[in-house]
Amino acid sequence: NFSQVNNNTSGGGGGGIASGNANGGAPGTGTSNLTLFFTSVDHNTSNGGPMAGAGGIANGGSANIVLSQVNGNSAPGSSGGGILNHGTMTIGLSQVNNNTAASDSSGDAGSGGGIANLNFGFPNSGVLTINGSQVNYNSASGLGGGIAEEGFDSNGNPVAGGSLALNFSQVSGNTASGGGGGIYAVAGSPVTLKLSLVLRNNPDNCEPIGTISGCFH
Repeated sequence: NFSQVNNNTSGGGGGGIASGNANGGAPGTGTSNLTLFFTSVDHNTSNGGPMAGAGGIANGGSANIVLSQVNGNSAPGSSGGGILNHGTMTIGLSQVNNNTAASDSSGDAGSGGGIANLNFGFPNSGVLTINGSQVNYNSASGLGGGIAEEGFDSNGNPVAGGSLALNFSQVSGNTASGGGGGIYAVAGSPVTLKLSLVLRNNPDNCEPIGTISGCFH
């Protein structure tokens, strides 16, 4: 509460905070509960590459972020410049802005410049609700400048993600070299927008085009 977790560097996942059970969110291995209130997690870096991620926050348990900011973090060559959620997370009245998931020195592309919401196939994996918040001015060298919504099977192949719900929120000014400037969601992922604006993203607002109701190209 009323705290700062700023300017840190990790060789693995979670440049600022890593919260989870260290087993990818698999059930039966314990849990973690993370709450941020009036807190900043800014300008942190994860250098873990493709097998890690989350410049700011990695969550594999349960997390609640309220009246806080996760800004200016980076995860080169990985997922989630600001946040990588593969557990259950709620973000309320907060900012996830100006984060980056650029390519790393090996040429690995990054995805989910602001947030990567990943479903690893376990119960309650990749469940994200965003209320009254901003996901703005983030960038990715791969897919999903603002948010990447994906799932993976046991062989690492992409499948539909967990649930992503945006209520009274904004996803704006994000960029993705690989597409899905605002939101990229694997086809079939349950994504809902309620009175939320996804606009002025580059090269487009949502991909695949026409698959997210309420999101316009």
